[in-house]
Amino acid sequence: MMCTLSSSLSSLWLSVFNCIPRPFRRQLGNAPREPPRSIEWLLAHRNTGRERSRLLTLKRAHRNDRPIDSLYRLYESIVEDWTTELRNEIEYFFNQHMWAVASIPDPCDPNPERYAILSVIPHLLVKAFNRNISLGLPRDAPAIIVDLDELKERPKILEEVPIWCKKVPPLQQTMTIPNVDDEYLPGKDDERASPEFLTKNILAWEPHIHFI
Repeated sequence: MMCTLSSSLSSLWLSVFNCIPRPFRRQLGNAPREPPRSIEWLLAHRNTGRERSRLLTLKRAHRNDRPIDSLYRLYESIVEDWTTELRNEIEYFFNQHMWAVASIPDPCDPNPERYAILSVIPHLLVKAFNRNISLGLPRDAPAIIVDLDELKERPKILEEVPIWCKKVPPLQQTMTIPNVDDEYLPGKDDERASPEFLTKNILAWEPHIHFI
């Protein structure tokens, strides 16, 4: 039922896109391929979200997959506190070495809360990626590493956060995101709170972003 609904929404989204005059379609290049789900919907469907694992894998294999699509998949995994899928998506993005984090386009999402979450995600990617790079694992490393010393000797090209992320204002009211067990952090001074999310006035658990 969920896959059927998702397919119908995707078809509707595509139909609307095709009705837009071609000169204006380029302005929507920063929009995700499918209509983004709301935070409320994701929180209400956390348990059924695991059923989308195979579908998400297929989306990553799509030949026209883009950084903006991955950004929204990361958003969903963070709200759902779906650690396995979050780390899979981060590792997938890391292996797309042509996708510079600084080049992730501004989604200009009309939903302030979702936009705030989206603006934090590149900070998390930079944190995870630069840790790997500093350890001697570049983003263009081969799947099978034969000479680790050679990789460590390569110039370390660190990732940077897109400019638009810093322009997204903090939320006026604090938004709290529970973990998968529906537990809320008691306050912003809790050591388990993510400092990256706090910059946007979002109280969320520190996500597990490292995959090596």
